[in-house]
Amino acid sequence: MPAAVEVSGVAKVVQAAGRFHDAVKSGQCWYAHTAAGGVAPGTAVGTTAGFALENPMHSGYGVSVLQISVGYVSGTLGAGFISVTSGEQQDARATGTAIVTRNAQVGNRDQSRSFPFTTATVVAGDLVRCLFTLGAALATTATFPSSAVDNVDGGMLVMPGVRIALEATAAAGTTPLVVYSVLFNEVKL
Repeated sequence: MPAAVEVSGVAKVVQAAGRFHDAVKSGQCWYAHTAAGGVAPGTAVGTTAGFALENPMHSGYGVSVLQISVGYVSGTLGAGFISVTSGEQQDARATGTAIVTRNAQVGNRDQSRSFPFTTATVVAGDLVRCLFTLGAALATTATFPSSAVDNVDGGMLVMPGVRIALEATAAAGTTPLVVYSVLFNEVKL
């Protein structure tokens, strides 16, 4: 957020770096998202998740969640909500289609220590946080939200041996597809 500073009686606007600037500058931030064509958001918290992010058991790092977003692709959404769930690898590791992480320093090719999946199979987890409320909607709905963003701002730290998943508890709708995206920072414990 820009701040005004007075220098010799004249106010000047100074541009401050964005909230995630230092974390991104560290080279330890990554984006992981489902395919642009979308994934079914789900209908119940259970063993299938549109998105899962697993922190390996002995990584020595915590996964600090900075931002979670959901974008509508197509179909008719059912009313309900999207939540974050968690589970431990001792119960079973997540499986699914691997997602290639992208370092938030555009051009940095380093890969994260964590493992994101789409259309993931997980052990039914515990509800951690409700993120977004869904109303029954389709692309022609007059006030349809094009995306939803939750700035978690590091308020969730996924410890080694734990995974989080994004799952909807909602009516089935008609072939709804969304894109799940997570920005996360890996921090040495």
